[in-house]
Amino acid sequence: MKKRYALWSKVSIFVGTKFLIFLQNTGKRGIFFAKICFSGKGPFMNLKIFFVLFSQYFFYSLPLVGMTSICAGMVLALQSAKSMHGLDISGVQVELVVFSIFRELGPILAGLMMAGRLGSSIASELSSMVITDQINALISVAVSPLYYLIRPKIFAVLCALPLLTLYSDVMGILGGYITCVFKQGMCGSQYVWHAWTLIQWNDIGIGICKSLIFALLTAFVACYEGLNAPPSALGVGVSAQRSVVISSLFILFTNYWVTFFYPN
Repeated sequence: MKKRYALWSKVSIFVGTKFLIFLQNTGKRGIFFAKICFSGKGPFMNLKIFFVLFSQYFFYSLPLVGMTSICAGMVLALQSAKSMHGLDISGVQVELVVFSIFRELGPILAGLMMAGRLGSSIASELSSMVITDQINALISVAVSPLYYLIRPKIFAVLCALPLLTLYSDVMGILGGYITCVFKQGMCGSQYVWHAWTLIQWNDIGIGICKSLIFALLTAFVACYEGLNAPPSALGVGVSAQRSVVISSLFILFTNYWVTFFYPN
């Protein structure tokens, strides 16, 4: 009886401790989010740094997002043709490619690529600044890290990812074109006409909505993990790893709920 009581006591203490840590971390993230949204008396963010970061995030990400989306569109068109068992239903195949790219693959691929590229970059940059006391140096000269570092990064990602999602959509449609026209012998004008008639504003809207949510999650998680990196030589790698893993899981999780609640 005493052994059973001791076991349940240890389990209760362990579960309770983990739950309290979870609540504490959630509260810290909520406070950090509130500080980002409300600047108080000072200026909101440095616009010059914002435009520099936006140009870097957008233009340097074009090759990665473009190649990923082209390959995804090519594979999607190829697999859809195999699932139709050789039947000549080209319109259905193009519809499947366009619908999947605009609603799911475009924002998902762009979001995951940015979570891996930008999320790890932001987290490692901020964590290295924390470890080398550069953040404390900014505070000592009365420069807010939120104004100079955090908000420009978050809003640069928020502006870059929707544009990258639209670019991903176009590249995905191009990948489907390559497979359907050069591999399966479909007429190029027929593919373009089918794709153009199938594109709807609602499909574009859900992709943009998802990309904004993914961008906010990626930038927020990367900044928080970078500023709260462990104070050691391994802190940079740990913060980058946490940023990529957490933001990727959030992207996959929120994708379902946005699709579920978004009006068709």
